[in-house]
Amino acid sequence: MMDRIALTISLILSVIVTFLNVNADDYVDATFMGIISLLVLIELIKSTKSKGDTSV
Repeated sequence: MMDRIALTISLILSVIVTFLNVNADDYVDATFMGIISLLVLIELIKSTKSKGDTSV
């Protein structure tokens, strides 16, 4: 449960940083944070499926 909360918070923060970088016209950092966001999302999905939860 706690790892899902940590992953969810990480996902939200990385998406916010991605949008801030795009607004500041810093596309290299925005691309990097976008990739990080996708990796965190994949880990969140994997952890949810491994626990057998159907809430997501």
